[in-house]
Amino acid sequence: MTAWPPIDRDDLRKARGDAGFDTVLPLLIRRLIAETASGLESLDMPGGSGTAVGGFDGLVTASGPSAFVPEGTSVWELSVGGGNSKAEDDYEKRIKGPKGLATQDVTYVEVVLDTWRDARTWSARHTEDGRWREVRGYNLDGIDLWLEQAPATTAWLADRLGKAQPGVRSLESWWTDIWLRSTRIPLDRVVVLAGREKAAADFSALLSTGRSVITLGGDLRPDEVCAFVAAALEQEGILGATQVGARVLFVSDKHGIEQLVTQRQPLILVLADPALARDIPQQQPHQLVWAAMPGAPCNVKVPRLHSQVIESLLLSNGMPSERAARLGALGRRSLLALRRALAHHPEPLTPERASTLDVVRRRLLLLNSWNGDNREDRRVVGQCSGLEYEGLQERARELAAGSDIPFLGHQEGIWHVLAAEDAWALLGTSLTSDDLQFFRTAVLEVLTETDPTLDLDRGERWKAGVMGVRRSFSHTLRAGLAQSLALLGTLGADLRGPEGVTGDRWARLLVRDLLKQANADDTYSLWRSLGDVLTLLAEAAPEEFIETLGEGLSLDRS
Repeated sequence: MTAWPPIDRDDLRKARGDAGFDTVLPLLIRRLIAETASGLESLDMPGGSGTAVGGFDGLVTASGPSAFVPEGTSVWELSVGGGNSKAEDDYEKRIKGPKGLATQDVTYVEVVLDTWRDARTWSARHTEDGRWREVRGYNLDGIDLWLEQAPATTAWLADRLGKAQPGVRSLESWWTDIWLRSTRIPLDRVVVLAGREKAAADFSALLSTGRSVITLGGDLRPDEVCAFVAAALEQEGILGATQVGARVLFVSDKHGIEQLVTQRQPLILVLADPALARDIPQQQPHQLVWAAMPGAPCNVKVPRLHSQVIESLLLSNGMPSERAARLGALGRRSLLALRRALAHHPEPLTPERASTLDVVRRRLLLLNSWNGDNREDRRVVGQCSGLEYEGLQERARELAAGSDIPFLGHQEGIWHVLAAEDAWALLGTSLTSDDLQFFRTAVLEVLTETDPTLDLDRGERWKAGVMGVRRSFSHTLRAGLAQSLALLGTLGADLRGPEGVTGDRWARLLVRDLLKQANADDTYSLWRSLGDVLTLLAEAAPEEFIETLGEGLSLDRS
């Protein structure tokens, strides 16, 4: 386990001598200011060889004091070396304040990333000059001390120096260096937020309230959670060296989260897995963001992408219209599947399980979700997988603890395929005729169960749970099967079922048979019992749904 902090004074001293580090120093100081300033109002500190207003290396305004960033307006001069002579040269040239301000109303800060042993006496002597309100000098040791109070900037710098903390990364760096560079056509904010602009605004608003935990709905994988958060912050103009953006880290390692939560400086931690938060103390200063389980309550629901926006982007980059339309539809189903399709190197983005399919994974893909505490769910899952449930449960635990991207998620007895649409994009074409036959049997048994609460008087139905009146199968299993039907109906064109029938046609026939049973019920009980999954059935087979619904309405029930 790497100790915290991952870099120390010696790393900083070595880095200052590296070619090009003089262009990194402004970025470092800018992030330190953004992360630790109190009431930061403005920060003008260009990277590289740029200069701020008045020719200074930096111009900062803060409404409150902090250990390293003065209250009010301050001007900054930065250098990787030169010691006392460099500091003196800078000071002698600076005799006017920025933007017409009197120098007596401005603090002057000299940063020399060197041993500069005279920094304190130099600062005190020039403060006494009275030219500036105050003069400060920060040397190598001062910046090292400052980094101790800025864990997010420390993680950012460690990554740049090749000493990254395992499983900890600046979200901005991840977005610019990994996500945007991974595809031949960058999947930028416009794509990631296509149809999600309101969800992004809602997320940013929640974040600004200081809420300690924010959960994102929509069955998102870790990379999509990160991309959404990064794009949302970019939409608000606060990704990067701002008081929000500079504090955001992506965490995927247990030891990393254990070390970060002990830091006093408030952080925004985007977790790859909610389980990482299991042992975090209730009283801690950080904000946590993670993906909610499918169907579980969430703070922000992240909808599907708009395919037209994706298609337009691809067309503008010269892609043929037919391929652009196909990838636009793929992106609506799964952003990560679209990323793989456009990746420079798709292999690292493809889960190991895609090449190691077996009957259990294929059948669980079709079942999609179930309640492990429900006896009838357990029976159906066991029958479909060909295993006794106890053995199936052990296999499910293995699939939930995969070495790369887990296939299953598990929380409080509920099991579900993670990112089902992406899983179907990867694995759906591997389904066999036998798999579909088992699926058909499960669908017809589970979804034709009528809701026993319908036999109660309307005024008594609210007490059904207390009275023990409930379906034999859980809503989790019903919804999982119905979602798989919808996915089979929309993604199954390349799949061959029994007698060569395509997967999408198989789904339509299955929905038709199910709804014909509903029409055969003179009491309409089955139609009413299907109310919780009707939208998914319509998505799986829209024409068959409308046709059988019309047939049912035309029947004479007298």
